[in-house]
Amino acid sequence: MYKRNFIAAFLIVFLLGLFFQYNRTDGFMKLSTNIHENFGANGTFVEGSEEDKELERETFLILYDPMNLRSMFLKHYLERFIREQKKATLAAEIGAVPEIDRRYIGVIVTTGNIGAVAALPQIEQYVADGGTALFLDGLSDTGMPAGFAERIGVRRFGESYTREGIHMTSDLIFGVQSIGVSGRSYQTTTAAVSLDSAVQIHAAADDGTPLVWEMSSGAGKYVVYNGRRMADKPNVGLLAGILSLTSDTYVYPTVGAKVFIIDDFPAPVPEGIFPRLYDEVHLTTADFYRNVWWPQMLANAKRYGFKYTGVVIETYGNQVKGPFAPMSDRYTRSYLIAYGRELLKSGGELGIHGYNHQPLAPAGYNQEHLDYTPWASPEDMKESLRELRRYIASAYPDYAIRTYVPPSNILSPEGKAALKEVFPDLNNISSLYTGLPEDRAYYQDFQRNPDGTFELPRVSSGYVVHEDMLWDVVNVINAIGIVSHFVHPDEIFYEESANTTWQEMNKGMDAFMKFTKEKYGWLKGVTSSEEAAMLGAYFDLDCRIERDGDEMRIISWNYRTPPRYILRTHKKPEAVAGCTVENIGQAAYIVEVKEPTAEIRFK
Repeated sequence: MYKRNFIAAFLIVFLLGLFFQYNRTDGFMKLSTNIHENFGANGTFVEGSEEDKELERETFLILYDPMNLRSMFLKHYLERFIREQKKATLAAEIGAVPEIDRRYIGVIVTTGNIGAVAALPQIEQYVADGGTALFLDGLSDTGMPAGFAERIGVRRFGESYTREGIHMTSDLIFGVQSIGVSGRSYQTTTAAVSLDSAVQIHAAADDGTPLVWEMSSGAGKYVVYNGRRMADKPNVGLLAGILSLTSDTYVYPTVGAKVFIIDDFPAPVPEGIFPRLYDEVHLTTADFYRNVWWPQMLANAKRYGFKYTGVVIETYGNQVKGPFAPMSDRYTRSYLIAYGRELLKSGGELGIHGYNHQPLAPAGYNQEHLDYTPWASPEDMKESLRELRRYIASAYPDYAIRTYVPPSNILSPEGKAALKEVFPDLNNISSLYTGLPEDRAYYQDFQRNPDGTFELPRVSSGYVVHEDMLWDVVNVINAIGIVSHFVHPDEIFYEESANTTWQEMNKGMDAFMKFTKEKYGWLKGVTSSEEAAMLGAYFDLDCRIERDGDEMRIISWNYRTPPRYILRTHKKPEAVAGCTVENIGQAAYIVEVKEPTAEIRFK
């Protein structure tokens, strides 16, 4: 009996010793791997039949002015936007008189010079027969035919000048009511107009000037955007809403993802105390990160359904010439292990920000106004990235890096080439969605590059999201179905945060994450790599829409995972087959396809 007890105790002690020794040598970190993950590759691939592919695609006719740069730009912008909605376009110059009939789901005019549109009589007949005409580049009454102003709902024209602000007055942008932007954050040239009482106004400026309205005429309607910013990115959801007015059951695919990136994380943590923060929480900076900030971030992610993508930085030094020695600070690697392990455990992803915070760009490349040291050569960039790769592999040897966020949103072609050489699994870059031209940052659209990598811009940032940024967020959701947000752990230290407490920042972050869950709960929390896979599936998908009275069919192919669509309609779905339909706002539904042919019948 004693001998058996002794052997059992010895085995327990021995196994505990192995456990602690394995843990001490970071053995469990070696179990963290993502090299076999292939997002979006599961499921049976659905191919469309030749019969399906021959079905007529919904088509818009675009009339443009070849002598006007803004009209041409808007034409090209619309062609791309409509193509991503899996619809087609046909373009004609405003001097042409193409045949216009109900084969078109809508006719779009990209000039405010209405009098120069030769096909205006044909447009009037098209609308009278039940079609929808969209005028998307402001209005001018110069040369406008007599009586046409009344047709589009205008009783009287005044002078054009710059108005500030935009505020929704209808459900054209779904999910929220009365969203808008005040002041100089939104400015556009508009015509002063007095409108008919029968007009439905969808948006107005700060001073009440109508910006978007629709006017019924015959069996159809006219829709007017009384501004010159339709091709601006902040209006992308407004454009989706305007296009949806061309059908009482308008359908387009959506990605359905929400992404949250933490810049500079894991990264070296500042030592000592930050006086303003210490006065509030009475903790050192390291203890604040460990005991307050990070637990709160994890709790928020769990409560509101987010996954974090943390982008690693090894040092905040400004070395740009090799050799790049490993960091001698033992605490930095311990932060990588501790925070990285918990990030991955929560379902998150590790990406990279850089060896240091110097943008991967040579001298003179868009950073003269910033206090950065340019790299000596592309080879030095590569050498620093190899050190970063070694640093991450020392803790996570079987982990593939797929996400990159450029420091200060600057990335040169040389830097991009260096990244792909050192991190061959890299498949997405996240920089900025929009900003000021003079900043000369790396601005992106959501797109797939010819080499298979993805541009995944960050749309919003910070712990407190103000109305102008929220406008961008809601517009991107309405257009493509993506939330892409990022924060820095050390924003509390910024000069811009001098009058903001941690409590206020935490409250703001909670409010934003709660907003996305309550207003857009159909969005799925994913990492950046998962977002890339979902965006790829969105681009690969193809479909056709058929309507017959109160019935609609969505025929889908080129997908593995069930595609989802936004349905804009004031009708009530009564019965469905091959799909699920969920209400996500006034006159808005999310349709998830379960079969290649989905059917919806409306009341």
